[in-house]
Amino acid sequence: MSTPARGRRRTDPERFDAYTRWSLYLLVASAAFVPLLAVGSGADQRGGDSSSSLAIYAAGTLVQIVLAIGVTSKSITRYLGGPEVPRRWLVSLAGTTAALTTVAMVALPDGDGLSGRAGALVLTLGLPVVALAPLLPPAAIALASLGVSGITAAVSASGGSAPPGPPAG
Repeated sequence: MSTPARGRRRTDPERFDAYTRWSLYLLVASAAFVPLLAVGSGADQRGGDSSSSLAIYAAGTLVQIVLAIGVTSKSITRYLGGPEVPRRWLVSLAGTTAALTTVAMVALPDGDGLSGRAGALVLTLGLPVVALAPLLPPAAIALASLGVSGITAAVSASGGSAPPGPPAG
């Protein structure tokens, strides 16, 4: 196979592929701003622990975003007939998602609506759905989205209460 000449125009399918890939990559990457905004708006409500919890959550979110971009790329390639998505990528994304969900539920502050814990859960649980969307049938995407919405609504309605801590005294 020869290398295309420099300056060669992309074909319509090549342009469509590039546009779709970069749109999904940017969608996943833009999620980096969500936890900082959502959690930051409720950070004053908790006091001292919130800044370290936010730092842990933000660092974990950056790792999750990098993994989600990798899985998105490999999912698109698989959709187009390429090799399977390597299991280590899927396991890493699932593990990071589980860890971030735990941090969000236990350590992040409550907030109104999608701020605080509920907003963090939307991002944390939604990124893997976006990353795997090229491989999932539409019904699975809809069910996963409903699941994320249901969990977020339940946490938001319950005030996102974390397990009780030691009594104040």
